Amino acid sequence: MRKFGLLAATTAILFANQTRAAETNDRQLRKFCDPVCELRSQDQAFSLLMETYRQFQCYQIESDYQTRLRQCAGLSEERGSLVIDSSSSGLRTLRQFVLGLAKAERDLRMQKLETECANFHSAYGCARRIDEDYIGETVPTAVDQRFAAQKLKDYCVVTPGALAKGDIRTAGCVPAGTVLLDSPPVQPDPKRLVESCE
Repeated sequence: MRKFGLLAATTAILFANQTRAAETNDRQLRKFCDPVCELRSQDQAFSLLMETYRQFQCYQIESDYQTRLRQCAGLSEERGSLVIDSSSSGLRTLRQFVLGLAKAERDLRMQKLETECANFHSAYGCARRIDEDYIGETVPTAVDQRFAAQKLKDYCVVTPGALAKGDIRTAGCVPAGTVLLDSPPVQPDPKRLVESCE
């Protein structure tokens, strides 16, 4: 019985020491990451989120465009139109027209995406200004899309097949580049941009 009492007392002392150490670490963490630090961390998280969204949408747009090009190339001699002779200039004109439409669609979708991203940045800037007013300090923005794009190259996507069955040990990982595309940004549509808070 004495051994059990001694063990219980020792465990209680160790638990109390660990609790005090955790509280001290928590206070130190709060001291190290004050509201300014939190706002900068929030900026970095927003950068990463927006760049992931932009690159994933760019991948989808480019994938759809490549599908259109393959379908247009499929208008071959054997699979030509029943109405238009496959060797006529009408079929060549039709192919050029379809290619032009596919390129115009891709360009418009890219412009729409950049407009959405610019509007998200404006909305975030307004919310960030409210946060600055709340902490009573102006904090230089740390939103950096290029840094986020570089960071995304180190990430991987966990394949969901094994996770759906609850077997995390056999989950696979593919490079993020298989579902993300860092295409050069285009000019957003100025008529659809929301007003910035700055």
